[in-house]
Amino acid sequence: MVMQVLVLAVQNSVEWRHMGVATSSASFFCSMGSSFGVAIFGAIFSTQLSRNLRADLPSAALHGGLNPGSLQANPAILSALPPALHSGIVQAFADSLHIVFLAAVPFSVGNRGRDVAATAERADARRSSGSAARRCPPNGHRDGGHLPHLLAGLRPSPTRLGT
Repeated sequence: MVMQVLVLAVQNSVEWRHMGVATSSASFFCSMGSSFGVAIFGAIFSTQLSRNLRADLPSAALHGGLNPGSLQANPAILSALPPALHSGIVQAFADSLHIVFLAAVPFSVGNRGRDVAATAERADARRSSGSAARRCPPNGHRDGGHLPHLLAGLRPSPTRLGT
């Protein structure tokens, strides 16, 4: 749902001739941002999870019978673990996810600040020049104002005027 709103906002903010470039750029940068976000926050999560598992689980569980690969393959095994292990794993997961959200706060606040500044800038531009004036030239056509100049050189043919 967010992607459609983003594309619509981008398309409404550019001239017709730049529509394709703006739409593809928005999609490209959204994909790149998602890729970087998954990589960065995934690394933060996995690092925190390994630290929290070492801190929250008994050392015998880490060196003995607990196999993280089996938990990844079948999460239902988690409910069959002893209560001390179960609560330690759940707590380590929750604490690690909490750190990921805290790490994301600066990005979120920075993006919201940029959005507020861009909205204020667009509001000033609309008040000073009018949104329709930016898109349509004085002749009312989307030809860049060149249509009267191009048509001025054309003269009606005398043979077509009923002679």
